[in-house]
Parts: sequence; C-alpha cells; structure tokens
Amino acid sequence: MDRTELFNEALFVASRLIEAGAREDALTVLRLLAEDPAYGAVRVIACTNCALVSEQLGRYEQALDWYDRGIALEVPEEMRIASRYKADLFARLGRTKESLALYLELLAQPLKAEDAEAIRAALAELEAKA
Repeated sequence: MDRTELFNEALFVASRLIEAGAREDALTVLRLLAEDPAYGAVRVIACTNCALVSEQLGRYEQALDWYDRGIALEVPEEMRIASRYKADLFARLGRTKESLALYLELLAQPLKAEDAEAIRAALAELEAKA
C-alpha cells in the first residue's frame, strides 16, 4: 500500500470512528496523519479534520490551532480549505472582525473562480448578520 492509499484509508477509518461517536479515537488517527511530514502538503486535510473534530468536542481554541497548522501547509491558488473553515469558525464564534479579515485576506490572493465566489458569498452573509 502506498502513502496515498494509506492516508486515504486512515481518513476513512477516522470517518467511521466519528460516525460511531468515537471522536477522541478519530482525533488520534487524524493527528497521526497531520503530524507525519512524509504525507507532505496533503496533511492540510488531516489538520482541517482535526480542527473539525475539535470543534465537535467543543474545543474551539484547539480547533483554531489546528486550522493554523493547516493554513501553514496550504498551497497558493488551491482551495484554501483550512483558511476558509477558520474564517467560518470565527464567524460562528461571533469573532466577526477576525472572520472578515481572513476572508478579505483570502480574496486578495490568487483563487479559483468558484472559491472566490464562495468566499464572497460567505462575506455577504457575514455582513448581513452585522
């Protein structure tokens, strides 16, 4: 089994653990992926999933830390998933200024058209709530 298959299999196992309500165990699996440099830039997926599980466990500051680790791995002109999810968490936590700043920072960078559109929609929703 090559690294890509192993990574994908581990993500599948983590997903099954989450479905079974074993979030701590899922977080352990995801953490192993996120912390292994051998997986390269795709670790952003594991970091983002660690953040999502941390959110589900009510550990919002830990989630923000995981998003930061994912952001450090993001590749310009890619989906920027960790950044977008972090901005969304800021918004849900009522940290509107931080959310707005991150969304605007994303828009200032090269993005695929559909990603830029999704960010503009999130910004519009955030401004409508303000």
